[in-house]
Amino acid sequence: MPIRQIYLLPVFAQERWASMDLCAERLAACWPGECKVARPSFRRVFSARDRGIVWNLDRAWNRYVRYPSLARRVASRAGFFHVVDHSYAHLALSLPAERVGVYVHDLIPFEPILNPALPRPVWHPWVFGR
Repeated sequence: MPIRQIYLLPVFAQERWASMDLCAERLAACWPGECKVARPSFRRVFSARDRGIVWNLDRAWNRYVRYPSLARRVASRAGFFHVVDHSYAHLALSLPAERVGVYVHDLIPFEPILNPALPRPVWHPWVFGR
């Protein structure tokens, strides 16, 4: 039996990734069944501006604490979950493995894995390890 209902987990609008917003919009428009969007509101904890190190702390807080919390709360509500961008792939860890997919748009973030001779950022093992 085909899965009729999905939840899309798009990127935060505050990150201003127009291409990812377009992907989420097109996925929602083309899905033949019921499609809901699950994304918490973006909360500023550390910054008032959309740039700099403190802004990145807000991005991390929302991505790695608030969003997974929402994902766990909606985990039983849909037949399938679609994480719209691979930079949010960690959300799959909060959802049933057999009912989640992640859209990978490019391999640039995976270059240090594909080519071990390249230097890895300090945060790389933490983000990509799981």
